[in-house]
Amino acid sequence: MRTWTDNHGSVSVDHGPLTYSLRIGESYERIGGTERFPEYAVHATTPWNYGLVLDGSRPAYSLRRRSTGRAPGDNPFTLDGTPLVMTARARRIPEWSADDEHVVAPLQPSPARSTAPVEEVTLVPMGAARLRITSFPTVSPDGTPWLADGWYRIANRNSGKVLGVDGMSTANSAHVVQFGDTGTADHLWRLVANGDGWYRIRNQHSGKVLGVDLMSTANSAHVVQFDDNDTADHLWQLVPDGGGWYRIRNRNSDKVLGVDLMSTADSAHVVQYDDNGTADHLWQLLR
Repeated sequence: MRTWTDNHGSVSVDHGPLTYSLRIGESYERIGGTERFPEYAVHATTPWNYGLVLDGSRPAYSLRRRSTGRAPGDNPFTLDGTPLVMTARARRIPEWSADDEHVVAPLQPSPARSTAPVEEVTLVPMGAARLRITSFPTVSPDGTPWLADGWYRIANRNSGKVLGVDGMSTANSAHVVQFGDTGTADHLWRLVANGDGWYRIRNQHSGKVLGVDLMSTANSAHVVQFDDNDTADHLWQLVPDGGGWYRIRNRNSDKVLGVDLMSTADSAHVVQYDDNGTADHLWQLLR
């Protein structure tokens, strides 16, 4: 069992020279090429969004090697031809999904939270799989919540109001404010994973992302929306605080998202500030 510390604590299963992947049902769709060199798209026909259930003191204890009873043929590296498999205990992570282009969302920190039933899944040598989950998250019922892809309203604990854009502006540098939840599109935000634990937070109405005015690192600097130009102030980390609440930390300044002067009024400016434990620094994602 290998642990990938730099890949959110995910794990891989090895035995001798073989690394194992989840067995995923495969459906082949001809999309082009020639009769001699056809091109196919391969689609999953069985669930793939599993995390492994491991014993902390004996991580490999739940793994079982077994023979399929098949003699190795000309090509043992197929789902039906492999003579060796493993079984493992796992839970599905419902929030882990693929996007509209069928690209799997990046891994998030392990252990991830899952209360799904424990299942036995089959692992096959990686070379036998065309669709591969090989670096697995681990899961437990009290793990870190997995942030699903989708649109959220982001509610402030102190005021109960949600994150929006002043005047529903679509302009660069428009101020981000809090407002009563009226169902407008500027109140909807999408977490776009950067792949390293940081996110861009994109507004549905404007298509722009959450940032800090002039890339300031000062306390009380205004939070704004801006075109996504890859600056560090457009990257945010969601730090769990328990009970479904998060601190939202800026990569450029290391400060957290808050409300100016802890106001509870509509249209109060959203700012960045040192993390001093106040309730206006806590936010909840609502779908």
